[in-house]
Amino acid sequence: QTHAALNHILPALQQLGMPILIDITSGLRFAPGAQNAVVLYDYFLRAEKFLKKAQPDFILHLGGMPRSKPLNRFLQNSQSRYVLVNNLPFRQDPFHRVGLRFELSPERFCRILAQNGVNAASELLPVFLRAENRASAALDEWFNAQNKLSEPAILRSVLHNLPGENNLFLANSMPVRDADASGIFLPAANRIGVNYGVNGIDGTIASAVGFAAGNRQPTTAVLGDLAFFHDLNSLQLVRYSPVPVTLIVINNNGGGIFSFLPINRYEDVFTEYFGTPQNLDFKNAAGLFDLPYFAPRKMQDFRAVYKSAVASGKNSLIEVQSDRNENYAVHRELWELVTTQVAREIHEGTKI
Repeated sequence: QTHAALNHILPALQQLGMPILIDITSGLRFAPGAQNAVVLYDYFLRAEKFLKKAQPDFILHLGGMPRSKPLNRFLQNSQSRYVLVNNLPFRQDPFHRVGLRFELSPERFCRILAQNGVNAASELLPVFLRAENRASAALDEWFNAQNKLSEPAILRSVLHNLPGENNLFLANSMPVRDADASGIFLPAANRIGVNYGVNGIDGTIASAVGFAAGNRQPTTAVLGDLAFFHDLNSLQLVRYSPVPVTLIVINNNGGGIFSFLPINRYEDVFTEYFGTPQNLDFKNAAGLFDLPYFAPRKMQDFRAVYKSAVASGKNSLIEVQSDRNENYAVHRELWELVTTQVAREIHEGTKI
């Protein structure tokens, strides 16, 4: 959605008095004034006690499929009326839950809502907002106490420090998921681009350069080592890009997303065919294309390096080393932290 379109969507959704679960790619996280916004759902929709308290009677789905697996599972398991609004003619109902579909843009749909003065109030709004606040406090405390590099912390730091009038381009499975789960709102001047799924592994660097050129705004691109390796020759485009591009490569030596799947238990095939480690670092690649190169080892160093690289106005490469097993363990720790906090509030009898 364009920024102009977003100005019509949020006010209309606010009138409905419902929790608004906002996917990172929707653009709504760039719009101010979203009092009903819920963005940490990827964490607390894993809490069984919360799910029992938060069963909706009605779901209004604007746009494409969400990135969050817990959110998709929540939609799949819901027994509510389900209305889908999307301007694409393709089937979008993998869970066979859609009861009514409007084939028009979310912006036009929301204009019609606003023109007809549709107002409502959902009993689930305070339920979701209390869970959101509890999750936000727990995550802030955890991340503020950490100086060790982790993939969720890197995406959170990028989103916190992305300057206004700068864009963000996300690639590959883990960066886009971590950005979606971060819950960070961005200035209205920012735009986001994504290469996701099959398209997230090839041509990613070239796509990021094109995104920067098309919008004529400096762009930060975050991608994994496999996506970077697949498109290594596009560093020539970065080298000569007239619009500054900052590349952040999270090098976990393979396909990090597969560590989250059941196949990771089958070590006889997992590493070679799914983890696919390449045992590469990209310092020499940066040198080959005359790109400034940075390799921070702590979160404090990463924040300083990233701010400096963006402020320089030069094309550059930041490589962050990660470990696939440690990354999985960090995510599980964060999921457990939030679900425990939300479940504890319910158990203690607080009206959530």
